[in-house]
Amino acid sequence: MRSLAAALFLVLVANSFMRSAEAADPYTVSGIVVDLTRETSAIARKEAIEIAHVQAFERLFKRLSVSNKSADFPEINYLIAADHTAGFKIDDEVTSETRYAAKITISFVPERVSNFFQEYRIQFTDKQAPSVIVVPVLAWAGALSLWQQNNPWRTAWTFLDTYDGLTPVMNPKGDLVDVGSLSPYQAVNQNSQRLKAISARYGAAGVLLAQANYRVDFETGNPVLEVAAEVLGGGPDLGRFKYVKTGAAGSSLEAMCREAAFAVMNELDAVWKQKSSSLNSGKKSVLLADFELKSLSEFGDVRLRLDASSSVTRHELVSLSKDRARFRIYFDGTPEEVRANIAEQNMDLVPSDPGSQVKWVLIAAPKRSKR
Repeated sequence: MRSLAAALFLVLVANSFMRSAEAADPYTVSGIVVDLTRETSAIARKEAIEIAHVQAFERLFKRLSVSNKSADFPEINYLIAADHTAGFKIDDEVTSETRYAAKITISFVPERVSNFFQEYRIQFTDKQAPSVIVVPVLAWAGALSLWQQNNPWRTAWTFLDTYDGLTPVMNPKGDLVDVGSLSPYQAVNQNSQRLKAISARYGAAGVLLAQANYRVDFETGNPVLEVAAEVLGGGPDLGRFKYVKTGAAGSSLEAMCREAAFAVMNELDAVWKQKSSSLNSGKKSVLLADFELKSLSEFGDVRLRLDASSSVTRHELVSLSKDRARFRIYFDGTPEEVRANIAEQNMDLVPSDPGSQVKWVLIAAPKRSKR
């Protein structure tokens, strides 16, 4: 029985890792489950697809909107949703004489969705944060748990494959390589070399160190879960987030951990969207910048840093030689504003020499470790 539980846990982690690692299209909403019974299956199918369109557009709106207040959201109907739809795909379809059930994925047209937000003057962003790998350490009964299968804090994060935000978080496999790469004590002490190694293994921009402390309040007898989370070793600078959950006597630790994991994700997503919002600045700009290459690894590093800069909406490689990379950088605001933003990634833009083909030179100093 124990071996079966262990096998199921590993399958759950593996599936969660694979889904989290997928490159997500912010304008595609998947996993809409419909199951209707009507006079005929044809009627049920038509109504189910209409319902799926409305649900998908509502999810898309919440995903991209900076505000999390439902009062700010306009009422969505099928005609609105369909008018913004690029196409849809149906999986796991089941029909009978009167029943229709399916799982539906719907894609929307970015330009139409953008116009919709602007029409209602709602602040939004469609820029996805660089992926990070979660390291969930639980302090419980005087011990630290990380890779153990009975760590409910680690298990809680495997449920996040269905999270519908712009801050993708990957779950590590927790195999022997991970166990040998990082101990819970090295994690809480923020051993930069070990954290960087596990981040590199999964191709992540950084590590989300999520520390949870479980205790019982001796005065009330109620369980308390205290969480501190922050992104380390690269990736977006989203600050340090703290969360405290006090449960009723007899509350399930597993349920408290799941609630805390979603709370962390919601906070990270909210901070990222606020920083990368397309309406934080009224002006969209583009510039050309040269970056001097000393090694090929620097090229990949500077691209990751640009990805992690919230004001950079996208960047393109214009040319590449053995000693120089030229980037076209799209950003919100003015060059001075983007300079202040990329400084978070220890980079700068400085004016180029007179007579140069481009106006700017991109400089990337060695990354500072976050402690």
